[in-house]
Amino acid sequence: MIKVSIIMATYNRGYIIGRAIESVLNQTHKDFELLIIDDGSTDNTQEVVKRYPDSRIRYEWFEHRGFPSARNQGLSLITGEYITYLDSDSSWRPEFLEVMIKTLNELPEIEMVYCTYEVIYQILRDGEWQNVNKAVKRNSYDYKKLLRANFIELCAALHRKGCLERIGKFDERLDCLVDWDFLIRLGNEYKVGFIDRLMVSSYYREGGDNITFTADPLPSNLLIMEKIRKMGYPIYTLLVEEFTNGSYLAYLPGFEGYKGIGRSREEAIKDIERSLKENPLSKYIELVMLNR
Repeated sequence: MIKVSIIMATYNRGYIIGRAIESVLNQTHKDFELLIIDDGSTDNTQEVVKRYPDSRIRYEWFEHRGFPSARNQGLSLITGEYITYLDSDSSWRPEFLEVMIKTLNELPEIEMVYCTYEVIYQILRDGEWQNVNKAVKRNSYDYKKLLRANFIELCAALHRKGCLERIGKFDERLDCLVDWDFLIRLGNEYKVGFIDRLMVSSYYREGGDNITFTADPLPSNLLIMEKIRKMGYPIYTLLVEEFTNGSYLAYLPGFEGYKGIGRSREEAIKDIERSLKENPLSKYIELVMLNR
């Protein structure tokens, strides 16, 4: 049986981490190690983890350095052949590991596989968290589409250990968009497969601390674009194509992104004008343009 390393980076999630741990322990594939990397929690996270006395669980506490650093701490400890990541506010269905491993075994040309997942939004009503909306995310793999925006939940993915030697670990300079950056680098080097089977649930709470909603994406976007530029052809050509049709304009202030890919201000103005006519964007972008 193939051993899988599961990295669960967490920070002050004692109130919800138990559900994630239980979803791992309920897997039909039993040969795994669960590395819970606590990024300096000050709540009861450690006490909650102690409720699950399983030899396959390893808990490590480190000083708070951010989500990417916690993931990398986990990667430095892995012993499995395959790697996956489960956030402490997400959960797997029991067959997740078994199905994902079977797919990678049957498709040796594929380096990573991911599946359909659902996002469940919750609000606090009468002292209890209640589900108010659910969205199923089903997206077949398209690298050009990935350059435009991330559509893969890393909690719904499994990859081989060997790819890290080429693409590296998680970029600790990023405040957000960490998974997107990792997936862009992986997709630039390897083939990726998709399983249209719902096996993962991710929960988002109103007023929660998920970095998707709390961190400013602009600095991370600019850094990722500069990294993409340095990758060279063919990814550079794809980026210019996606950027000039308006895909990136919603994320970037003014013309900073164009500087990152080497286009002139005049070219930027023409492309932005065309993009706004074809794909009207937010008033924020228009205001930024007027103030440049």
